[in-house]
Amino acid sequence: MYDNFFELGGDSLLATQIFSRLKQAFFIDISLEKMLSYQSIAQLSEVIQNEIQPEEGKAKTHYYCSFEMKMGDEIITIYITEEEYRCQGLPDGAINFNIL
Repeated sequence: MYDNFFELGGDSLLATQIFSRLKQAFFIDISLEKMLSYQSIAQLSEVIQNEIQPEEGKAKTHYYCSFEMKMGDEIITIYITEEEYRCQGLPDGAINFNIL
């Protein structure tokens, strides 16, 4: 979880595939550059969590719905826009779907 992806034999092609799957699974628009900067699962999970949850005190009005997903031992809430929902639907494993 804390090991460096590239030190374990990962390369840019595999990183690009992971990047694509993360975008699809978590409805996030994270830059490939940012993903390559955070090279362990632990670091990347923090980036993903920050991308999928609204900031404290920030209005959630531009989000269309929310759902929960299990990430490791935790259950996290993910907020998505109507466009994301209509284009991509919900990922496998989504639970407790709510329209806001």
